[in-house]
This record gives sequence, structure tokens and C-alpha cells, in this order.
Amino acid sequence: MDPLLARACAVGRATVTGREPRLIYRAPAWHRLWEYACDLGIALLLFGVLLTVTGVAMLAEPDGFWHAVAGVLALLFGVGCILLALGTAAQSFGRTIVSRAGIRVDRKTTIAWPASRSSLFVAGARVLVAGPDGQAIPLPGTGGARGGFEQRERLAAAQCEEIWCWGVANGATSEDGCYIRLDSAPLQREREIFERRAGMTVPR
Repeated sequence: MDPLLARACAVGRATVTGREPRLIYRAPAWHRLWEYACDLGIALLLFGVLLTVTGVAMLAEPDGFWHAVAGVLALLFGVGCILLALGTAAQSFGRTIVSRAGIRVDRKTTIAWPASRSSLFVAGARVLVAGPDGQAIPLPGTGGARGGFEQRERLAAAQCEEIWCWGVANGATSEDGCYIRLDSAPLQREREIFERRAGMTVPR
């Protein structure tokens, strides 16, 4: 067991002292944005710009019908690459709003309150919710924007506890003791490692 991680959970419990209308988490995930940019984001963006410029140039002086068609395709594909790169990067600036109605992760998606504390866990230094279908749903804006991985992981652990205690204190949920295993075996293993380090009981 990691005593610092276990202590972070206790800090999360201590932060819920009264009935608040909602909780909001909106820390930009700068580290994930940087990782995405280095892995694929910049390359995809530059490739999209190159295709867009090429398409515009081909359409400006078309050399026949098929040359113009190729220009249109290059332009459309280039714009698509740019939008994909920017759209994926924008996900690092999402936020989570916790209320009695549920846990809202974007403008269109609200997760129903989990019926067990075990459904809130940490992976990749952010909070995730185990859905009833075994899918893990990340909560944007959790885990903090600064500090090393361990510091962000401890903050996410405290936020897990804070979210659960808020839900219980405001009558949004209660413990039913049901442990939902994830469909993803690698993510389930990562979850169990976190649970052992945090001193939580892992059902067998």
C-alpha cells in the first residue's frame, strides 16, 4: 500500500463538509496535450496543412477535370486532418460537472451516478468511472494540470473520494457493494494496482 495515496483518499473525504450545489473539475490536461502533440498531433496537423495548400494550388490552376478532382479530394482530406488534430487536442480542455442529476463529462453526455465507491478509480493520473456495461469513462478536468505523475495521481485519488462523498452527502447515490469489472483487461489490471496501492479491497 502507498501511504501517500491512501492519505490522499482521506483528504478527499475531508473536503466534503456540507451540501454544495455541484462540483466542477476543469484543470487543463497540459501533459496529455503535450504527449498527443509529440506522438501524432503535430504531424497530423502539418500533414493536413500540406494537403490543404496542395489542394488549393491544384484548384487555382487546374490541368483538366481529374486534376481538379484530385485538388478537391486533397483539400477535403487536408481540412479533415486539421479538424481531427484540433478536435482531439481540444479534449484536453474539457471539464466535469458533478450534480445530483449525474456526472456530466461534456455538453451531451451525463453519466448516471455509480452505485458503488469502487466504480470511481484512477488510471493515467485522472478519475475514471466504471459504467454498468464495463466501459471505463474518463472524467475530463480531473487530476490537475501541474506537477509530476505521482502528484496528479494523488490529486485524482482525492477527487474520487470527494465525488463519492459529495454524492452520498447530497442523496445522489449510496453504496450497494457491487463491483463492476472492466471489459478492458489491461485497464482492469491498472485499476486493481491503484486499488491495492490506495489500500482498497479488491473483490476476487
